[in-house]
Amino acid sequence: MRMHLVLPVGLVTALALAAPAPAQQAPAKGGVIEAGYTMLKATVVSVDLKTREVELRDETGKPFTITANEAVKNLDQVRPGDVINATLSESTAYLVRKPGQAVPGTVASAGGDSGKAGEKPKGEARKVTTKTVTVAAIDLKAPSVTFKDAKGKVDTIPVKDPSRLAGVKVGDLVELTYTEAIAFTVEKGPKK
Repeated sequence: MRMHLVLPVGLVTALALAAPAPAQQAPAKGGVIEAGYTMLKATVVSVDLKTREVELRDETGKPFTITANEAVKNLDQVRPGDVINATLSESTAYLVRKPGQAVPGTVASAGGDSGKAGEKPKGEARKVTTKTVTVAAIDLKAPSVTFKDAKGKVDTIPVKDPSRLAGVKVGDLVELTYTEAIAFTVEKGPKK
């Protein structure tokens, strides 16, 4: 099994406007569709500095390999037996805007921090991608929404909670923001 520290970014418009609104509140014009995190603890089996591949074994003993990108500093400090602790997090949110308040398109930004020279690798990296699409049609009977992206691609998605469509009109814009992050440390393994 091969895993990359850089997670795939894919905005899933099928999730847009899908989360149910609390019954006592007016329909939201935005919110978090989903958010979650995964914690990982693994022991280093081997490190290939040339390919930057690190062979690991998770807590159940299952082996897997990651490829550390160039942003991960001090890879030469990682030794077999060291322990990697990582937290991966992802979230998807949306915001409905009126025409003129946003422009269809995709914007991505990335950033992060890494450890100091001579230390074990540690750090964090994050990537935020916002895709703005135009509401092309609303079918309250289905219920569904048809979106058109900046390149003219049209996609129709089902809406789980039609009350989320209250006040949304054809021509409105929906900003879908997908955020992914990883925070990790490498610690010296226990003495044997």
